[in-house]
Amino acid sequence: MKILFLGTGSIGQRHIRLLQNHFDHELFALRLETPKDLPGVTQLASWLRVEDVRPDVAFICNPTHLHISSAIECAARGMALFIEKPLDVYIFWLEVLRHHCRRWSLSPYIAYPLRFHPVIETIRLFGIPEGVDKKRDIEIVCRTNLGTWRQYPTYSAHRKQGGGCLLELSHEIDYAQFLFGKIERIEGNIGRDESCTTTDAETWAYITLYHESGVVCDVRLDVFSGKEERFIRLGEHKLSIRVTDEIYLKQLHYFFNHLNDPGIMNGLDEAAELCTKILAFREAAWTRL
Repeated sequence: MKILFLGTGSIGQRHIRLLQNHFDHELFALRLETPKDLPGVTQLASWLRVEDVRPDVAFICNPTHLHISSAIECAARGMALFIEKPLDVYIFWLEVLRHHCRRWSLSPYIAYPLRFHPVIETIRLFGIPEGVDKKRDIEIVCRTNLGTWRQYPTYSAHRKQGGGCLLELSHEIDYAQFLFGKIERIEGNIGRDESCTTTDAETWAYITLYHESGVVCDVRLDVFSGKEERFIRLGEHKLSIRVTDEIYLKQLHYFFNHLNDPGIMNGLDEAAELCTKILAFREAAWTRL
Protein backbone atom coordinates (compact mmCIF):
# COMPACT_ATOMS: atom_id res chain seq x y z
CA MET A 1 0.00 0.00 0.00
CA LYS A 2 0.91 3.65 -0.33
CA ILE A 3 1.15 5.32 3.08
CA LEU A 4 1.22 9.08 3.60
CA PHE A 5 2.71 10.67 6.73
CA LEU A 6 1.56 14.01 8.04
CA GLY A 7 4.10 14.78 10.73
CA THR A 8 7.58 13.30 10.81
CA GLY A 9 8.70 14.14 14.33
CA SER A 10 9.80 11.52 16.84
CA ILE A 11 6.64 9.40 16.76
CA GLY A 12 6.29 9.69 12.99
CA GLN A 13 9.88 8.57 12.53
CA ARG A 14 9.35 5.62 14.88
CA HIS A 15 6.42 4.43 12.76
CA ILE A 16 8.42 4.98 9.56
CA ARG A 17 11.32 2.91 10.90
CA LEU A 18 9.05 0.05 11.98
CA LEU A 19 7.19 0.07 8.67
CA GLN A 20 10.44 -0.01 6.73
CA ASN A 21 11.86 -2.86 8.85
CA HIS A 22 8.77 -5.06 9.11
CA PHE A 23 6.40 -4.24 6.25
CA ASP A 24 6.55 -3.73 2.50
CA HIS A 25 4.62 -0.52 1.96
CA GLU A 26 5.52 2.54 -0.10
CA LEU A 27 6.06 5.55 2.17
CA PHE A 28 5.42 9.22 1.47
CA ALA A 29 5.44 12.36 3.61
CA LEU A 30 3.66 15.65 3.01
CA ARG A 31 6.26 18.32 3.69
CA LEU A 32 4.95 21.82 3.01
CA GLU A 33 8.09 23.27 4.56
CA THR A 34 11.79 22.44 4.12
CA PRO A 35 12.40 18.78 3.18
CA LYS A 36 13.73 16.54 5.94
CA ASP A 37 16.31 13.77 5.81
CA LEU A 38 13.97 10.76 5.55
CA PRO A 39 15.71 7.91 3.71
CA GLY A 40 13.29 5.69 1.84
CA VAL A 41 10.42 8.19 2.12
CA THR A 42 9.24 10.17 -0.91
CA GLN A 43 8.51 13.73 0.17
CA LEU A 44 5.58 15.56 -1.42
CA ALA A 45 5.49 19.36 -1.50
CA SER A 46 1.74 19.91 -2.01
CA TRP A 47 -1.72 18.36 -1.80
CA LEU A 48 -1.74 18.26 -5.62
CA ARG A 49 1.24 15.90 -5.46
CA VAL A 50 -0.62 13.85 -2.84
CA GLU A 51 -3.56 13.53 -5.23
CA ASP A 52 -1.20 12.36 -7.98
CA VAL A 53 0.13 9.61 -5.69
CA ARG A 54 -3.32 8.62 -4.31
CA PRO A 55 -2.22 7.11 -0.97
CA ASP A 56 -4.25 4.30 0.58
CA VAL A 57 -3.51 5.16 4.21
CA ALA A 58 -2.63 8.31 6.15
CA PHE A 59 -0.67 8.39 9.41
CA ILE A 60 -1.61 11.60 11.26
CA CYS A 61 1.43 12.29 13.48
CA ASN A 62 1.56 16.08 13.47
CA PRO A 63 0.84 18.43 16.43
CA THR A 64 -2.32 17.56 18.34
CA HIS A 65 -4.29 20.67 17.37
CA LEU A 66 -3.93 19.70 13.69
CA HIS A 67 -5.14 16.09 13.99
CA ILE A 68 -8.79 16.42 12.98
CA SER A 69 -8.21 19.03 10.26
CA SER A 70 -5.47 16.82 8.77
CA ALA A 71 -7.64 13.73 9.07
CA ILE A 72 -10.44 15.55 7.22
CA GLU A 73 -8.11 16.36 4.32
CA CYS A 74 -7.07 12.73 4.06
CA ALA A 75 -10.51 11.19 4.62
CA ALA A 76 -11.96 13.47 1.93
CA ARG A 77 -9.52 11.76 -0.45
CA GLY A 78 -10.54 8.28 0.69
CA MET A 79 -7.51 7.41 2.81
CA ALA A 80 -7.75 5.03 5.76
CA LEU A 81 -6.70 6.80 8.96
CA PHE A 82 -4.18 6.07 11.70
CA ILE A 83 -4.42 9.06 14.07
CA GLU A 84 -1.92 9.58 16.85
CA LYS A 85 -3.32 10.21 20.32
CA PRO A 86 -5.10 12.24 21.50
CA LEU A 87 -7.81 12.86 18.92
CA ASP A 88 -7.44 16.66 19.07
CA VAL A 89 -7.62 19.71 21.30
CA TYR A 90 -10.70 21.02 19.51
CA ILE A 91 -13.29 18.55 18.30
CA PHE A 92 -15.91 20.86 16.79
CA TRP A 93 -14.92 19.60 13.29
CA LEU A 94 -15.62 16.02 14.34
CA GLU A 95 -18.90 15.81 12.39
CA VAL A 96 -17.12 16.84 9.20
CA LEU A 97 -14.64 14.02 9.71
CA ARG A 98 -17.47 11.59 10.40
CA HIS A 99 -19.18 12.68 7.17
CA HIS A 100 -16.13 11.83 5.05
CA CYS A 101 -15.61 8.56 6.90
CA ARG A 102 -19.19 7.51 6.16
CA ARG A 103 -18.81 8.53 2.53
CA TRP A 104 -15.74 6.32 2.01
CA SER A 105 -16.61 3.61 4.59
CA LEU A 106 -13.56 4.48 6.66
CA SER A 107 -13.02 3.36 10.25
CA PRO A 108 -10.22 5.48 11.77
CA TYR A 109 -7.96 4.10 14.49
CA ILE A 110 -6.71 6.40 17.27
CA ALA A 111 -3.34 5.20 18.51
CA TYR A 112 -2.90 4.34 22.19
CA PRO A 113 -0.11 1.74 22.06
CA LEU A 114 -0.05 0.95 25.79
CA ARG A 115 -3.14 -1.18 25.14
CA PHE A 116 -0.67 -3.63 23.56
CA HIS A 117 1.73 -3.69 26.52
CA PRO A 118 2.09 -7.16 28.14
CA VAL A 119 1.19 -5.76 31.59
CA ILE A 120 -2.00 -4.19 30.29
CA GLU A 121 -2.89 -7.29 28.25
CA THR A 122 -2.41 -9.50 31.32
CA ILE A 123 -4.61 -7.35 33.56
CA ARG A 124 -7.20 -7.18 30.79
CA LEU A 125 -7.19 -10.99 30.57
CA PHE A 126 -7.23 -11.89 34.26
CA GLY A 127 -8.86 -8.82 35.82
CA ILE A 128 -8.20 -7.22 39.21
CA PRO A 129 -6.39 -9.66 41.56
CA GLU A 130 -8.36 -11.16 44.40
CA GLY A 131 -8.16 -9.12 47.59
CA VAL A 132 -7.62 -5.78 45.85
CA ASP A 133 -10.24 -3.19 46.82
CA LYS A 134 -11.44 -1.86 43.47
CA LYS A 135 -12.46 1.45 45.05
CA ARG A 136 -9.32 2.16 47.10
CA ASP A 137 -6.33 0.12 45.96
CA ILE A 138 -5.74 1.07 42.31
CA GLU A 139 -3.10 3.66 41.48
CA ILE A 140 -1.74 4.70 38.07
CA VAL A 141 1.38 6.85 37.79
CA CYS A 142 3.36 8.40 34.97
CA ARG A 143 6.20 10.78 35.75
CA THR A 144 8.53 12.06 33.08
CA ASN A 145 10.45 15.14 31.97
CA LEU A 146 9.07 16.74 28.83
CA GLY A 147 12.46 18.12 27.90
CA THR A 148 13.95 14.64 27.52
CA TRP A 149 11.61 13.56 24.70
CA ARG A 150 10.51 16.81 23.05
CA GLN A 151 12.79 19.38 21.44
CA TYR A 152 11.92 23.02 22.06
CA PRO A 153 10.20 25.07 20.83
CA THR A 154 7.37 22.57 20.60
CA TYR A 155 3.59 22.44 20.56
CA SER A 156 3.81 20.36 23.75
CA ALA A 157 4.57 23.53 25.68
CA HIS A 158 1.31 25.22 24.68
CA ARG A 159 -2.09 24.35 26.09
CA LYS A 160 -4.02 25.44 22.98
CA GLN A 161 -1.86 23.22 20.78
CA GLY A 162 -2.34 20.09 22.88
CA GLY A 163 0.44 20.49 25.40
CA GLY A 164 0.22 19.59 29.06
CA CYS A 165 0.22 16.31 30.93
CA LEU A 166 -3.50 15.54 30.57
CA LEU A 167 -3.24 15.12 26.81
CA GLU A 168 0.45 14.20 26.47
CA LEU A 169 0.04 11.45 29.10
CA SER A 170 -3.54 10.52 28.26
CA HIS A 171 -2.25 6.98 27.65
CA GLU A 172 -2.86 6.35 31.34
CA ILE A 173 -6.47 7.54 31.22
CA ASP A 174 -7.10 5.51 28.07
CA TYR A 175 -5.72 2.25 29.43
CA ALA A 176 -7.64 2.73 32.68
CA GLN A 177 -10.84 2.82 30.64
CA PHE A 178 -9.63 -0.12 28.53
CA LEU A 179 -9.06 -2.19 31.68
CA PHE A 180 -11.89 -1.14 33.97
CA GLY A 181 -14.67 0.05 31.68
CA LYS A 182 -16.13 3.37 30.66
CA ILE A 183 -15.16 6.37 32.76
CA GLU A 184 -18.24 8.02 34.24
CA ARG A 185 -16.47 11.14 35.53
CA ILE A 186 -13.08 12.65 36.26
CA GLU A 187 -12.32 14.63 39.41
CA GLY A 188 -9.15 16.19 40.76
CA ASN A 189 -6.71 19.04 40.32
CA ILE A 190 -4.09 20.26 37.90
CA GLY A 191 -1.29 22.80 38.21
CA ARG A 192 1.80 24.21 36.64
CA ASP A 193 5.33 24.07 37.95
CA GLU A 194 6.87 27.40 36.94
CA SER A 195 10.33 25.88 36.57
CA CYS A 196 9.07 23.63 33.80
CA THR A 197 9.66 24.43 30.14
CA THR A 198 5.97 24.53 29.21
CA THR A 199 4.69 27.95 28.27
CA ASP A 200 1.15 27.81 29.63
CA ALA A 201 0.16 24.13 29.88
CA GLU A 202 -0.41 22.12 33.04
CA THR A 203 2.63 20.16 34.20
CA TRP A 204 0.91 17.95 36.76
CA ALA A 205 -2.50 16.40 37.35
CA TYR A 206 -3.72 14.42 40.35
CA ILE A 207 -7.05 12.99 39.32
CA THR A 208 -9.54 10.28 40.24
CA LEU A 209 -11.34 8.26 37.59
CA TYR A 210 -14.77 6.92 38.46
CA HIS A 211 -15.74 4.02 36.21
CA GLU A 212 -19.29 2.87 35.50
CA SER A 213 -18.18 -0.59 36.68
CA GLY A 214 -17.61 0.80 40.19
CA VAL A 215 -13.81 0.79 39.91
CA VAL A 216 -12.06 3.94 41.18
CA CYS A 217 -8.53 4.79 40.01
CA ASP A 218 -6.18 7.38 41.44
CA VAL A 219 -3.98 8.78 38.67
CA ARG A 220 -0.86 10.93 39.08
CA LEU A 221 0.69 12.53 36.01
CA ASP A 222 3.53 15.01 35.64
CA VAL A 223 5.88 16.15 32.89
CA PHE A 224 8.46 18.02 34.99
CA SER A 225 9.73 15.23 37.21
CA GLY A 226 13.40 14.42 37.55
CA LYS A 227 12.28 10.82 38.00
CA GLU A 228 11.15 8.66 35.09
CA GLU A 229 8.56 6.09 36.12
CA ARG A 230 5.40 4.53 34.75
CA PHE A 231 3.44 1.92 36.64
CA ILE A 232 0.08 0.63 37.75
CA ARG A 233 -0.39 -0.52 41.34
CA LEU A 234 -3.12 -3.01 42.19
CA GLY A 235 -2.98 -3.31 45.97
CA GLU A 236 0.42 -4.80 46.77
CA HIS A 237 1.15 -5.52 43.10
CA LYS A 238 3.23 -2.78 41.46
CA LEU A 239 3.62 -3.41 37.74
CA SER A 240 6.10 -1.28 35.79
CA ILE A 241 5.35 -0.29 32.21
CA ARG A 242 8.24 0.31 29.84
CA VAL A 243 7.65 1.58 26.32
CA THR A 244 9.35 -0.52 23.63
CA ASP A 245 9.22 -0.96 19.87
CA GLU A 246 7.39 -4.24 20.46
CA ILE A 247 4.15 -2.59 21.51
CA TYR A 248 4.25 -0.16 18.59
CA LEU A 249 4.85 -3.04 16.20
CA LYS A 250 1.94 -5.01 17.66
CA GLN A 251 -0.20 -1.91 17.24
CA LEU A 252 0.78 -1.60 13.56
CA HIS A 253 -0.07 -5.24 12.90
CA TYR A 254 -3.43 -4.74 14.61
CA PHE A 255 -4.17 -1.65 12.53
CA PHE A 256 -3.40 -3.29 9.19
CA ASN A 257 -5.24 -6.48 10.16
CA HIS A 258 -8.37 -4.42 10.98
CA LEU A 259 -8.08 -1.77 8.30
CA ASN A 260 -11.46 -0.01 8.01
CA ASP A 261 -13.12 -2.66 10.16
CA PRO A 262 -16.20 -0.97 11.72
CA GLY A 263 -15.41 -2.81 14.95
CA ILE A 264 -11.80 -1.63 15.18
CA MET A 265 -10.62 -1.02 18.73
CA ASN A 266 -10.50 2.62 19.80
CA GLY A 267 -12.27 3.88 16.74
CA LEU A 268 -13.49 7.42 16.19
CA ASP A 269 -16.56 7.31 18.44
CA GLU A 270 -14.79 5.68 21.38
CA ALA A 271 -11.81 8.01 21.20
CA ALA A 272 -13.98 11.11 20.74
CA GLU A 273 -16.06 10.29 23.81
CA LEU A 274 -13.03 9.92 26.07
CA CYS A 275 -11.26 12.93 24.57
CA THR A 276 -14.36 15.06 25.20
CA LYS A 277 -14.38 14.05 28.89
CA ILE A 278 -10.69 14.84 29.31
CA LEU A 279 -11.05 18.22 27.61
CA ALA A 280 -14.11 19.11 29.69
CA PHE A 281 -12.29 18.25 32.91
CA ARG A 282 -9.21 20.20 31.81
CA GLU A 283 -11.23 23.29 30.95
CA ALA A 284 -13.08 23.20 34.27
CA ALA A 285 -9.85 22.61 36.20
CA TRP A 286 -8.13 25.60 34.56
CA THR A 287 -11.03 27.88 35.46
CA ARG A 288 -10.49 26.97 39.12
CA LEU A 289 -6.82 27.96 39.13
